[in-house]
Amino acid sequence: MATEVMEHVPGEPYRRMLSEFARVAGKFILVTVPNGENLEKNATVCGACRTHFHIWVRLPVYTAELTERLFLGFNSN
Repeated sequence: MATEVMEHVPGEPYRRMLSEFARVAGKFILVTVPNGENLEKNATVCGACRTHFHIWVRLPVYTAELTERLFLGFNSN
């Protein structure tokens, strides 16, 4: 089970996390992520370096299609 955590994991750790889900899950996994969030709505700019970032460090925008692609072989019910 992973609830509201996947969207905070970057790059290579994200890929390892998905592999680990598949490795340890017997038949089922339960994942919750923000659905279709507007990342620009909660974006800000660092005053020192002018870098744009999301205030909660969320990375991808999850949709039903993306989530199903991430977990091929698992039932999406």
